[in-house]
Amino acid sequence: MKQFLFAAGAIAIIICTLGCPSTTDNNSINFGPIGNIPAAPAPSTPAGIISGTITSDSPGAFAEPDVRLWLQDGTNPPTRMNKPLTLTENGTGWNFEFSEVLPADDFYYIEVSAANHDPAVIPSLYLLPSEGISGKNVTLVKHWKVETVAKSGGVNYSTPGTSIPAGIAITGGKMYVADMGAFQIKRKILDSPLGEVPFSFVGTETAGSGEGINTASLFNSPQAIVVKEGSPLIFYVADSGKRITLQGTDVLTGNNRIIKITISADGDKQVQLLAGSPNGASGDEDGTGAAARFYFPSGLALDGDTLYVADTENNKIKKINVATQLVTTLTLTGRQLSQPSGLALDGNGNLYVAEAGGNCISKINTSTGRVELLAGDGTADHADGKNPSMVQFNEPAGLAYHDGSLFVADMGNHCVRRIRMTNIGTGIVVSTLAGDATVQGAVPGWFADGIGTAAQFTRPIGIAVYDDDVYVTDAFSTEASFLIRKLTADY
Repeated sequence: MKQFLFAAGAIAIIICTLGCPSTTDNNSINFGPIGNIPAAPAPSTPAGIISGTITSDSPGAFAEPDVRLWLQDGTNPPTRMNKPLTLTENGTGWNFEFSEVLPADDFYYIEVSAANHDPAVIPSLYLLPSEGISGKNVTLVKHWKVETVAKSGGVNYSTPGTSIPAGIAITGGKMYVADMGAFQIKRKILDSPLGEVPFSFVGTETAGSGEGINTASLFNSPQAIVVKEGSPLIFYVADSGKRITLQGTDVLTGNNRIIKITISADGDKQVQLLAGSPNGASGDEDGTGAAARFYFPSGLALDGDTLYVADTENNKIKKINVATQLVTTLTLTGRQLSQPSGLALDGNGNLYVAEAGGNCISKINTSTGRVELLAGDGTADHADGKNPSMVQFNEPAGLAYHDGSLFVADMGNHCVRRIRMTNIGTGIVVSTLAGDATVQGAVPGWFADGIGTAAQFTRPIGIAVYDDDVYVTDAFSTEASFLIRKLTADY
């Protein structure tokens, strides 16, 4: 069989394929009927054309993106290819197509940018002579708008009663905040004016460990709070304590207990010990109710009647059957936790842990106890990206799970991060939604509203998601002690 190949530009013409003739000698060829030559299948994407889609990682439409095509031959600086571009909205984003045939056997890349988003690149597009490139998809990370929705209080943190907002829970259009500085649970209506002072929901500005109804109850630096919806409405609080310096040594002092708050039909708040020492003794013991011991519990997550507790200084995760008050320690395998703090559940049997001491986020299979690193290389620094072992956190404190993403109060980096896990089988993407890890306090007060990195946080600790917005407690500002910040993607 003999074949002759004639090349014309990027189109290859093959004469004599499946319909090739028989040969009688080396110098004569008998061609079969021309009808025996099968037609070449039409390519799904015309040769030399590049197309794909552009989406945002946040809901809602976004402005027409800027899409630029570059030729990169490896020996010269990249050259921008000014080729015809078609952009069409598709309901969730934009379709793009460079519709003019491009030179083949070259590498290309595409730059994409849009208002209020991080720019992105589609790299390493190698165009073959007879093929186009389709289905190239890119997701842009949107910057979120930050506004302050609660601001009050003095700033002398050495004075007892000065607010230090920590854990936050939201239900029924109201936020409930564990104020570890004022020894209270405070409440504020979400859409109330900024200047409206959050009022004490339970507790007084006096540290203690009393139980009772309404203000008769006492707390000592409550750290975390979760809500159990229903009737009656129930809250669980990690009434842990705080770190103080005693004779030159840092020590943790507090109640080391878990509290249950039940709201009666007439609005009274009944405070009861769920588990832990009645007198604040620390320890590491399983047991029922007051027989159990914790050491600085600082994170909670509720799954039905099971309450998970980050027992921070014991480096353990414990669970409480809230019906029986039985406390047991999860048997974990895979890796050791380091100062677990914030907790979040995804509804699929996975518990996520912010490791303040390990500067990372871990995932625990609650059925098997297997612990896996989700994101973070252990270095106290800041880095976004797709490689779980190369991204970096700095004392992550709070976690909230919503719609395939983990939202992280990255306390030491003064910013709010997100870990997108929608395509968990193909990896994760860590991005910074708002705040600047390189700046703490470029403006008076150490906090500023704005979009993306223009916004600033002091020490974000607690985090919750409500109606697709993210609420963050921001502590230790030099301007106001009680700060609640709201992050919005749809603006």
